[in-house]
Amino acid sequence: MKTFILALTILTLPSFAQDYTLDKETGKAVPSFIGQLRLAQGKVFKRAQGKLIEVYSGERFFEGNALVTGKDSKAKMMMVDESIVSLGPEGEILFKKFSFKDKENRTCEYELIKGQLRGNVPQKLKAGSINFKTKYSTMGIRGTQILVNHQKLKNLEISEFALLEGKALLHFSESKLTTLKPGEHVVVMGNSEGKTGKELGSLGQERLSELKATTLNEEKEFKPFLPLLSISEISSTSVLSPLIQDQNPAKEKEVSPQGESKAPKNWRESLKKLNEELKKNQN
Repeated sequence: MKTFILALTILTLPSFAQDYTLDKETGKAVPSFIGQLRLAQGKVFKRAQGKLIEVYSGERFFEGNALVTGKDSKAKMMMVDESIVSLGPEGEILFKKFSFKDKENRTCEYELIKGQLRGNVPQKLKAGSINFKTKYSTMGIRGTQILVNHQKLKNLEISEFALLEGKALLHFSESKLTTLKPGEHVVVMGNSEGKTGKELGSLGQERLSELKATTLNEEKEFKPFLPLLSISEISSTSVLSPLIQDQNPAKEKEVSPQGESKAPKNWRESLKKLNEELKKNQN
């Protein structure tokens, strides 16, 4: 009882009341914030209550806040459950839902709006407790290291999920759950017409080793992100190829009222024909 009263007294102090709440069941102080910015490179921002403000190492984030990075910038968050979430250049991640009592009792939902994300969740937990979402897919993880990308290229929304180690389940559209193994790489794509597709592949042993970057300190350095996929990397035999429309469609020839094309002719052909006409006139 004395411990509970002492905790309650401490939590009434202004400096504690803002960042901590008291769990009545356990009598323990629980952070009301969800994480803290540990590393910032370049311009890093917090989106909260419709405002975007520049932030620096030490800034605390709350449920509903978003982490945003500028061009050539990176950010690393240490969450209160000891998970580490890193965001690459020109990215945005929304901390959509976050409930935490202790390491064994937590529920988190992260939504990657755009960019490159790297997540390290060292504490194992029940399946479905932590989810990383993009527009078309959700990855549920249990004590694992993951990479997630999301980008928009004209009429395409492209998500990538890769598992470096641990366990993960990927839910895509109405299809069954896909169990990912370490080293596997999934591309999920949707176009403006609402058509979607998914393809499972492999990172390859060399790239997997590079991305793990085991010699780097996760808490003090930025480990590599998964490079963003380009359209040219998707082969014509891929199940995703039907979703890809020409990103640089050729302009249609302008037709005159008489039905003749007004498209400019090749100058070499024009010069050749002109010389032929001149030669006829000389004869």
